[in-house]
Amino acid sequence: MKPPRQRVAIVGSGMAGLVAGYLLANDKEGRFDVEVLEMQDRLSLDSASYTLPREFSRRHSSHGTGTGTTSESRNKSCSTHNLAKQQNASEELEKVEEQNEEEESEERVDLPMRAFAAGFYDNLRRLYTHLGVQFDEPRFVYSLSTLDSTDDDTATKKRTATKGGNYFIHSSNNHILPPIRPAGLSIARWVIEVAYLLFWYTWFTLAAFLISPKTIATKSTTRQMDFYTSGALTTTTTYSSETLRSYLSRIMLPKYYTTRYFLPLMSSVTTCTHDELLDFPASDIVAYARRTFRRPHYTVRGGVRQAEGKLSAGLRVRFGAKVMSVTTLEDGRVKVRWRLKSKSKSKSIRTHTSSARSNGGASASASGLARTTTSAAGYDGAEKRVGAEAEEDVLEEEIFDKAIIAVTPDVVGSIFEPLATEMKDIPTTSVQSVVHQDFARIGACSAQLRRNLRFASRATSSNLSSTSASTSGPVSAAIHMYTNLSTGKTESVHEHRSSMLITTYPIDETIDESKILHRATFTRVLRSSRSREVVNAIFNPRVNPRSNTKDSANGWKNGDGNVYLVGGWCWDGMVMLEGCIVSAIRVADALGVDVPWAR
Repeated sequence: MKPPRQRVAIVGSGMAGLVAGYLLANDKEGRFDVEVLEMQDRLSLDSASYTLPREFSRRHSSHGTGTGTTSESRNKSCSTHNLAKQQNASEELEKVEEQNEEEESEERVDLPMRAFAAGFYDNLRRLYTHLGVQFDEPRFVYSLSTLDSTDDDTATKKRTATKGGNYFIHSSNNHILPPIRPAGLSIARWVIEVAYLLFWYTWFTLAAFLISPKTIATKSTTRQMDFYTSGALTTTTTYSSETLRSYLSRIMLPKYYTTRYFLPLMSSVTTCTHDELLDFPASDIVAYARRTFRRPHYTVRGGVRQAEGKLSAGLRVRFGAKVMSVTTLEDGRVKVRWRLKSKSKSKSIRTHTSSARSNGGASASASGLARTTTSAAGYDGAEKRVGAEAEEDVLEEEIFDKAIIAVTPDVVGSIFEPLATEMKDIPTTSVQSVVHQDFARIGACSAQLRRNLRFASRATSSNLSSTSASTSGPVSAAIHMYTNLSTGKTESVHEHRSSMLITTYPIDETIDESKILHRATFTRVLRSSRSREVVNAIFNPRVNPRSNTKDSANGWKNGDGNVYLVGGWCWDGMVMLEGCIVSAIRVADALGVDVPWAR
């Protein structure tokens, strides 16, 4: 006789939560009933993204309605006795076709940008391939600029070509050679800059492959003052990871190259200040540099909502549920308490369904998140009422066999008592992305790139797409990076193929408010030597048997008390989507669930 199915609660519906839910819900042995608890009224993986207005979408002009001719021919073929019935069916078909064309003409902008590189994101690529999600291989061109010249270093001032402004244009994997010379930069200065950059870029690449980051040992001596060992000295050795700041100093990377090339490019990946990036474990950056060296970058065709729709198909999701606590009971089961949104008249559990639209081109599951509410999620319409009308918040709780927490560490610390203290050691920051049409900042550089035939003519074939559908890929995409040398902060401005700009981590408030279409704010998890110790103690306590960190986190290890953590931060590496997939696979392995794309 088969054992009873286990109830599993998943807190959060980002990439990690959806992948974990997908794996358990599709267990070959059918052992799990999965329920996702989401605080918002939509799945969070794609919730910050934005659907461009139809007048700005490049797809809009290529689609015609064409439904009148179709319905007219069908109506003419109807027999007299069922003419009314056929007319009704034709009208319904017209509505469906019009809705499909409207959704296909919409263009979704992923916020934050979801580009991923081969080598580092191998598990993510395999997942997308398994789901049938198509992706393209765009070519990026990065323009690097400063907004001031307040650097106190004299040598840096002498080397600076301009007081602010564009000083270099770099193409991904150097697909445009020689590099495009910035306007206003003399040929002699440009040649010197290219030679300087080539030398130090080569040196850093060699160092990344040949010089590994250190593990730093620190000894501390304390005097024991107890009844048995009065006055005895005890020496304790602790081990920590070398920071990026220390590593760059050790390999003697000069300040000019670090502040104007290395840090702007890497901080655009990690979306944090230069100082915060320099506090990262050097092992994170070195591993990323090694694994992405000379590897192509990809973007999901149609946006990450394509993956969201397929991962969530069939999952039961309870929206408007803000989880307040996750507690392991004495019998090993897990109690989850949540608060329903205030002023909500009814709450429902909805089951996602896989439709032609969500599995094909334009996904109905997220096509209107920027302008609709709960109806934008693309469900089958079946709702199970779990609460009566309420004017105040309603607390609910249920008992599950297991719980998977898929949220940021600050939230983990607030809802899961065993990790309340340790999660404070994992830094986070707030990051904003703005969709707008204010070209004031990038105008001159953007115009130069549009005039440059080597940039404008660059298109790439998607012969490395995840499916057999091979079409022409997008023209090279421009990303402008602006660094404030005083604050050590870099913003990136992505020129979308429509007439939109997406500014991520803006360094000031200079964007014209009247030209802003959408803002999105999200939490970014950062890294430090201490946070790496905490994470490794939870997920891989034997990573360094000499370290005294194996007793940290109050001894709690992932899976204790039938509670699991997943997320981009739940692995020993940079906080990216790859960490979401790896941590979800780890939970599946612990529960004996097959991972189809890892076979």
